[in-house]
Amino acid sequence: LGLLGIAAAAYGFFGMESRLNARDTAGLITDPDARATAYSWQGCRTIETLRDQPALAGLPVRSLRRLVLLQTPADATEAEAAARLGERWTHPSEVYDALGGPVGPRLLLGPGAEVAWTNGLTTVSSEAFVLCETGTGFRVWGMTPNALLYAALTDVARRQFPRARQHLKRAADLNDENILFVSDDGQLVAPLADAVANLPDFLDWTVGLLDQGVSRLEVGGLQDLFIQLLSRATGRRPADLTAGSHLVGPPREPAPRGAPKGSGP
Repeated sequence: LGLLGIAAAAYGFFGMESRLNARDTAGLITDPDARATAYSWQGCRTIETLRDQPALAGLPVRSLRRLVLLQTPADATEAEAAARLGERWTHPSEVYDALGGPVGPRLLLGPGAEVAWTNGLTTVSSEAFVLCETGTGFRVWGMTPNALLYAALTDVARRQFPRARQHLKRAADLNDENILFVSDDGQLVAPLADAVANLPDFLDWTVGLLDQGVSRLEVGGLQDLFIQLLSRATGRRPADLTAGSHLVGPPREPAPRGAPKGSGP
C-alpha cells in the first residue's frame, strides 16, 4: 500500500507537471484547469506583493485598500458595449474566473477592502491602485492619476478616441499642468508605436469636436495633454511628433522631470 501511495503521488505530480508544460503556439497552457490554476496563482501573487510590499509599487505606507482591476476593450465592439453599459460592465475572462471575480482579491486584501472590476477609469476613486488585465495576467499601472495616462495611450493605440477623450479629461483634473507620467514599456497592453501612428488621426478627430460645439479650450487641452504624454512615453519632442498635424495651439515642450508646475516654456 505504501508503494502504491507513493506511485499515485508521483503520478499526480508528474501528471500536473506535464499539463502545465503543454503549450499552444502562443505559449499558453493548453489544459483549461491547469491554465486557470496558473492564472489564479499569478494574479494572487501580484496582489499579495502589492499588499505586503507597497513601496515596490510606489504605494503610500498605508496598506492597499482600494484596488481596481481594469479590462480595456480590445476592439470596437467591446468599446461600444462599454460605452452603452457603463464602466462597471466587464466580461468573465479566464483571469476573472480564476480569481473568482472580486471575491478572491477582496479575501487577499482583508476586511474593508474595496475591489472593483471595471472597463474604464473615469468614475473610480482617485486613490485606487489599478491593475490592467491582459487576458493572461495583469500589468501594474499605479494609482488612478497615472493609470489614466496608460489608459489614454491604450485608447489611442486602439483608435478608441472617445474613450481617450474621457480618460484625458479625468487625467487633467487629477494631474498637474505638466504631467509626471511614470511609465514602463513592459506594462503597456497596446503597442506604443500604434499610438504614435494614430496620433495624426486622433488630433484630426479632436478638431472635429469643434463642429459639435466643444470649446477650443477643451480641444486644445486634449491635444496638448496627449502630445505631452506621448512625448514622455517615447522620448520624442512634441514638434517632431506633430509635424504636419492640425493643432488648435502650438505644442508645448514638457517641463523637465521634477520641475515645478508652470515652469515649462
